[in-house]
Amino acid sequence: MIGQLNISLEINQTFEGAKEDGIAEGEAKGMAKGRIEERAENIKNMIKFGMPIEDIAQIIGLEISEIEELNLKSTRV
Repeated sequence: MIGQLNISLEINQTFEGAKEDGIAEGEAKGMAKGRIEERAENIKNMIKFGMPIEDIAQIIGLEISEIEELNLKSTRV
């Protein structure tokens, strides 16, 4: 009986730990996605206000081709 309780307790603790890990991972992914979306929106606004793509690339730290690709995607929407 005590052995079964110990096993049950261990399973419950493992489940809770996995659940907490999953929540933390989900929060981290959500925050990362939000940062990416914010960065993309900033780039779109810089382009909209006429900032040269070369300057945006230096400021943001992306390749010019990546910014041009993002610009093409935003004009298709």
